[in-house]
Amino acid sequence: MKKTTLLVAAFAASLMAAKTSFAGPQLFITKDTYACIDGSDTTPALLSKLIDAHDTAGIAALCQQGKVVPVQKGWEVGGTEYELPDNPMETVNLWAELQLRLKRTMMTLRRDCLSTQKVAEDQFNPADLPRIPIHKGRSRPTRDEQTRLVMANADRDISIDVDQGTLVHGLTTRAIALMFHLEKEIVNGSETVANPYVTYGPIPDAHNATDASYMDHTWLVEVSFYIFNEPTKRWTAVLHVRTGQEPVSCELGADTPTLKDNEAQPEAAEAATPSSARAPAPAPAIRDSDGPSDTAPPSEPAPAASDSLILRLTSAIDAHDYATVLSFLHHGRTDYFGHRNASSAFIEKDMQTDARTYRWVKSIPDLSTFRTFTDTEGIVHESIQMETSAQENSGKRHHAFVQMDISYRNEVAPSILSMDLRVLKGRSRLTE
Repeated sequence: MKKTTLLVAAFAASLMAAKTSFAGPQLFITKDTYACIDGSDTTPALLSKLIDAHDTAGIAALCQQGKVVPVQKGWEVGGTEYELPDNPMETVNLWAELQLRLKRTMMTLRRDCLSTQKVAEDQFNPADLPRIPIHKGRSRPTRDEQTRLVMANADRDISIDVDQGTLVHGLTTRAIALMFHLEKEIVNGSETVANPYVTYGPIPDAHNATDASYMDHTWLVEVSFYIFNEPTKRWTAVLHVRTGQEPVSCELGADTPTLKDNEAQPEAAEAATPSSARAPAPAPAIRDSDGPSDTAPPSEPAPAASDSLILRLTSAIDAHDYATVLSFLHHGRTDYFGHRNASSAFIEKDMQTDARTYRWVKSIPDLSTFRTFTDTEGIVHESIQMETSAQENSGKRHHAFVQMDISYRNEVAPSILSMDLRVLKGRSRLTE
């Protein structure tokens, strides 16, 4: 179900206070630099100051806090949408490849790192990736062995959506491709990972014993694979995977196994996506009086959350009421939970599939988190956080805290332009 599994980035909250400028030409990043992605009004100014001071420790701290990411030269970005007054930083739209890499639609970086002239892109070298220990893996099994492996894992209560035996799920191979910086190949629909199979695992992670929610359970798997069109080198990826969702982590394994059977892997870093750029070394948190707090200041809440379009859509989606959703698609297409320019027919079929799969779905919005603003083009942006639960007809339950974001033209009848969703971590339950 799209509402509880997709992680799609929201528009940055700081854009409410930004001054809008005319969208310019296509731009390229001219040197390796850093960009703000947290949406705070204060982070861009702080990042610019740290860059001028060559304060690598301070920048590393912002990266650790999830406010800043490293970006490499050669990447193409969209034209400038906003500029921050009295600040040498600029907010740009992201093209598909960087959206995939950063799971954001916008980022803020210094103007002196942008140019209309295309520059040579930094070439990725797998040697730049850290390597972690691996177990001695099995060889690729025969068909009979594969059948026995799948049956042996059947009693582990592992969904087919997670690597089971030798079946490697598409989200896993996608994570491996992202680790190898193959975003452009993914966007173009090209082959990326070839001949993958599970060499070790699945092994349940220790926290599964105490996590009540099955959707939070993860398993260790090690996957052997080739990069497409490079069959001379076989690699091993070490992943912590979970049912029907993107892997929690994806790291490159060593060429030679050194771990014994059942010997624990190093703890995987908690992350929604695999690491995909050369991040600076960890550093202590910044204690600068001008620095950002751990929580970005929220935008002003809107007064009429209960009458908002986003709640009407949420109710319709929970009820699988595709007729109501489609009534807001005046041109028959919209960006639908990660599917760009999705047609009415696609959305109707997707919601009908959910209706057949789920016995019930319930979303409880936190009205205090409702935010809205209207940009200079008259497009309304709304967001709200909610607790979403669902039960499949099979009895399996799902639970997540999410933030939903929509944009629409405020016409006589609103016309939806996009619907996005991202999962939130560390939230307390709204219900018992």
